[in-house]
Order: sequence, then C-alpha cells, then structure tokens
Amino acid sequence: DQYGKTYERRRCTPQTQILELVVLVLEGATPIFLGSQVSLQHPVCVETFSESRALGRVFLRSSGRTVAMGRVTRIIQNS
Repeated sequence: DQYGKTYERRRCTPQTQILELVVLVLEGATPIFLGSQVSLQHPVCVETFSESRALGRVFLRSSGRTVAMGRVTRIIQNS
C-alpha cells in the first residue's frame, strides 16, 4: 500500500464467544492492568492479538468515552 505496509485480508465469520482479555483501565489517577473474561451478547469477528493485531484489540466504552482498552489473549468458547 501507499505506506509501505502489507495487510493480510481475513475472512471472518462472526461468532458469539467468551474471551479472555488483558485490559488497561484508563479511569482514575493510575492506569491498572487487569485480566478478565468477557461474554459477548452478539456475534463479532475477533481473533487473538497474537494471530491478528487488528482483530485482537478491544476498547470498552461508556457514555461515549473510552474507559479501557486491551488485547484478546484467548478465545475460550465459540458457538
């Protein structure tokens, strides 16, 4: 592409999953790293961060503000 990077095109089938995340909480004076499991209500395309950096990132938002961000470390369940 124009920036000298190549991107792998992935075909992803949305699935409902339980994900294991490493999250950086941005609220408060000191950012905090947490390990967490999240159950998704709706199907999404997601991969572990080690397999795809783009599909392995998560952002948690509340009232239009990003309150935490993180990476998917493991996909526990596919349905």
